Amino acid sequence: MKRVSITRGFLAIIVICSILLGALFSFVLINPNILGLVSSGNQITVSSEDYNRLINRYEKYEKVEKVWQRILATFYDDVDEKSLEDGMIKGLVEGLGDVYSSYYDAEDYESIEASLVGEYSGVGITMVQEESHIRVLKVNKNSPAAEGGVTLGEYIVAVDGVVYAPEEMDQCAAAIRGEKGTSVTVKFLKGSEYIERTFVRDTILTETVDHEILDNNIGYIDLYGFEKGTYDDFVLAMEDLKDTDGIVLDMRSNPGGMVDTALNIADLFLDKATLIYTEDHDGTREYLNTKNGTLWDKPLVIIVDENSASAAEILAGGLQDNGRAKVVGTVSFGKGVIQELIKYEDGSALKLTEWQYFTPSGKAINKVGIQPDYLVELDDECYDEQGYLIEDKQLNKAIEVLSGEIQ
Repeated sequence: MKRVSITRGFLAIIVICSILLGALFSFVLINPNILGLVSSGNQITVSSEDYNRLINRYEKYEKVEKVWQRILATFYDDVDEKSLEDGMIKGLVEGLGDVYSSYYDAEDYESIEASLVGEYSGVGITMVQEESHIRVLKVNKNSPAAEGGVTLGEYIVAVDGVVYAPEEMDQCAAAIRGEKGTSVTVKFLKGSEYIERTFVRDTILTETVDHEILDNNIGYIDLYGFEKGTYDDFVLAMEDLKDTDGIVLDMRSNPGGMVDTALNIADLFLDKATLIYTEDHDGTREYLNTKNGTLWDKPLVIIVDENSASAAEILAGGLQDNGRAKVVGTVSFGKGVIQELIKYEDGSALKLTEWQYFTPSGKAINKVGIQPDYLVELDDECYDEQGYLIEDKQLNKAIEVLSGEIQ
């Protein structure tokens, strides 16, 4: 095998360029024996094939190295090289143009992780990440946010004076959460008006299931999300509604949550079928299948809207595709992708979209949404001057469709 000798100094330049991707060769250069590299004094001998690969890598990121060296040599103030490295990696991820993929430096990830454990509280806002904004998707009843006048559709601009971009939604949510009794100031954009509200954080109850019996013996379940306790609460609701003639499952403004919970709920309605399947970069598929489906065999109608996302779309799309439920409302949000969280030894983390969902018939969900069988929109006449819903045309249509199936 033809071998080439290169100096350690030149190899160090390639290492700097390889930092950007955490490339294999960064690892190889630290562990030269892996590719059979031979070290002697100031020389390292590599195969010509590996040499060419290293040269190609250097040439590809030569501009990065030039910018890096220029900053170190001429920037007017002190330079934190770790911050430069974090900034480069953040830029890589942002270059994907995927609002769901993010890189967190160690400080960011620590604050996000800490806000999710222990005795932490919030203001009762569920938010969704959009292309250019962080939007309020849901306001919990009797929460500090509800009492403070926050309404659906407002945009979150800043928390305690710190402005957050859409791709920083996790950091924004972490900043809003905190210890019970402490204050937090959130800046909102409502229409063309900026509004600052200060809240006192409180414990937020995450009840995700409400139910009742409507006229004509129709069961109604309002499903707000898919959390750890959602399935058990859903089963209890179904038990209360077991003598009804059909069920309307309302998943409007449901941001999603745990996919396993959605699969378990589907298992109550669907017997041994594919609810959804995932596909990765290489086209490898994984199928999520129901098993029993024996609890409820009566008619079922689902309501979704433009704020129904993720696990809500999985449940609605899977039941619709299998012919188990009709869907009423508007086209859903269109979040049909899954992120993997990769943690690094220095405390940083990468959240990267690695799979997307498809309905059993192969329809994509991401950026498309679930198409309802009956398209029904809520126009201005459905709301009063304060923005409260006074005529629910979507629910009325769902009841009409369900009544037809019962007969």
